[in-house]
Amino acid sequence: MVDKSPQQEISELLLTNHGNRLTNELIAGMQARLFKIFEQHSKSIEEKEECHQSK
Repeated sequence: MVDKSPQQEISELLLTNHGNRLTNELIAGMQARLFKIFEQHSKSIEEKEECHQSK
């Protein structure tokens, strides 16, 4: 699996939905995906910090 930066993931999310009519459902789905992206990357940062502290 190739790790993508948050910027790459958000850009892909926006490009995927480019041209779609903004409905409440689409906005809710995009919001959920953004939260998931931020959560994944914050966990990744925490794990890296813990790894560096344990050395």
